[in-house]
Amino acid sequence: MRLAVGLWSTLLLGACDSGPSDEEITAAVEAAFDSANPQGRTGLLIKGRDGVVWWQAGAFTNKCLEENDLAFNDDPTSRPANAQGLARISPTYKNQWTITAATDTGYCIDLGADPKIEVKDISKDIDGYRVVTAYSMGTPTKWFECLRSDYRDRLVEVGVDAEGQPVVNTDLSLFQGDCPHPLPPASPRKAGTEPTAAAPSAPTAAQLQSLAAAFDEALASRNGEAAAAMVSCYNLYEEKPYGACAVSEIIPHGSMKDSEANPWMEYAIKDFTAFSKTTRDRENPSIYHVPFKHKRSGETRSISVQWAGGEWKLLGVVSRKSAGLTVARIVNDLHDREKRDIFGRRVAGEDIDDSGQPNNPQAEALPN
Repeated sequence: MRLAVGLWSTLLLGACDSGPSDEEITAAVEAAFDSANPQGRTGLLIKGRDGVVWWQAGAFTNKCLEENDLAFNDDPTSRPANAQGLARISPTYKNQWTITAATDTGYCIDLGADPKIEVKDISKDIDGYRVVTAYSMGTPTKWFECLRSDYRDRLVEVGVDAEGQPVVNTDLSLFQGDCPHPLPPASPRKAGTEPTAAAPSAPTAAQLQSLAAAFDEALASRNGEAAAAMVSCYNLYEEKPYGACAVSEIIPHGSMKDSEANPWMEYAIKDFTAFSKTTRDRENPSIYHVPFKHKRSGETRSISVQWAGGEWKLLGVVSRKSAGLTVARIVNDLHDREKRDIFGRRVAGEDIDDSGQPNNPQAEALPN
């Protein structure tokens, strides 16, 4: 009888010890995390594209976003009852430069580089194990620091397969969505030296069409860095305007091939054969204006190009802030004498708006 009791106790003890060890569970969680979050710069997707003022983003603490001037928070009571549970934000102009990529579904915020996970506790559950973890980032941004605690400190469910090996049943990703990896790094707006040297000759129709096609293709393929490199940009809201644009001022533009985003040519032309004749700017010999007829209104509009760094670039201008993402417009009509005069005065530092009227300095307004 004593032998039978001893044997039964041994069998029970063996059954209790048959599961994976804490070390094996930890290794499985770390491997699953590394697979979901490769090393390198990591983005978080905020959902919404063309014409959107508010983006879906439920991962952040509202107070932290506002205290760090990262984003406005939408008031859920202003929405229909069936949409009140959805957290939405609108990045501020001041910090929208931390958005570094566009995707088919939204935009990607820079969370930082090199995601890490720490296993804090392992406990047995009916169907497996419950693992308490803490997320961190090798070099975090303010956006990462504003993640909600339940997004950074996660409970992970781990099961056991037929061979007794741990299987992670929880999605461990940092909500990258369709963001590229590694994410292009965020670069603050930084002024450069305005080009003033005359171009060797006027741009040809072939050069204009090639530049426009390359820019359009970069936008279509969501290569924001390549698109931004083709733009000679003036940001009229910065103390020193030339070059003070971020990738975030370029990527809201859609390709002319893309029905989901507002095209950078603003529906003005059918194709790039509209570009032919050019006129040199009367003040800056590095700039040429390219007039064309609007395909619907017949009105004369124009883009401009600038000889910068030994090549032709599209001239982009951040001339007004938007309720959503502020963009550098390409169709600026600087062939028009009055608009060119206003542009020049603003570049020189005069505090006027894009219609030439004095500004009334005020805090950035909440998007409507």
